[in-house]
Amino acid sequence: MAGGVRREIDAVVLDKDGTLTDFHSAWGGRYARSVTAVVEAARGDNALKAALYHTLAINAADGRFLQDCPIVSVKIGDKAIMIATVLHQSGVEWSKAQAIVAQHMLPVLTAPSEPHQIRGIGNIQERLRTWKSAGLHLAIATNDNRIRTLAELRLLGIDDVVDAIVSADDSGLASKPAPDGLLYIARTMGVSANRLAMIGDTATDMLAGRSAGVGLVIGVLSGLATAGHLAPLADAVVPDIHALSILGT
Repeated sequence: MAGGVRREIDAVVLDKDGTLTDFHSAWGGRYARSVTAVVEAARGDNALKAALYHTLAINAADGRFLQDCPIVSVKIGDKAIMIATVLHQSGVEWSKAQAIVAQHMLPVLTAPSEPHQIRGIGNIQERLRTWKSAGLHLAIATNDNRIRTLAELRLLGIDDVVDAIVSADDSGLASKPAPDGLLYIARTMGVSANRLAMIGDTATDMLAGRSAGVGLVIGVLSGLATAGHLAPLADAVVPDIHALSILGT
């Protein structure tokens, strides 16, 4: 049950960043370090730094990600192309711009998470174990890579309750907002897509759920989107996953 909406569901698919973990804690420092490294490697100035922050949807004044911006859901590999383009537009030769991004941005963003960077939104472990005990299948659909996703699930103590994971680097599956990952999860679990619930904090998550034809699309406000942004795309919008309940538990 989400708000006043009730549906019969066999499996819950969750986004990761902003839904299970604090987005700013996980990514804020990484992006700040990567931007600084790129600017230094390109011998750029404050104008270039500001342009890179703008491209990544980050407020340069406080390092906070902007709300309701679809860029935050874009895969890291695609963001690398965006940053290389900004460098090229600033006067850096294209192959050099690509090399700078490959050497100074990607290693920072794809490095394993440090334990202090991963903060669960409330008692994630208790919540997911309760759902699991009630008979729900649990899955993760993220536009992050698989290695870091697995490491973060271990840090959160929930890796053993997750039945399936779809990540950005899974071969043959288009990332959210494409429906591929959710349909793959449904096939893997042997359930119909309309018996899935998709829970996420961005419009990208909502669109993925809609395009896959899932039975329940839930927006959470624990990430980067506002209620006004999510409501037109969701069946229900709630503060976080702890506002959801399973009847009879």
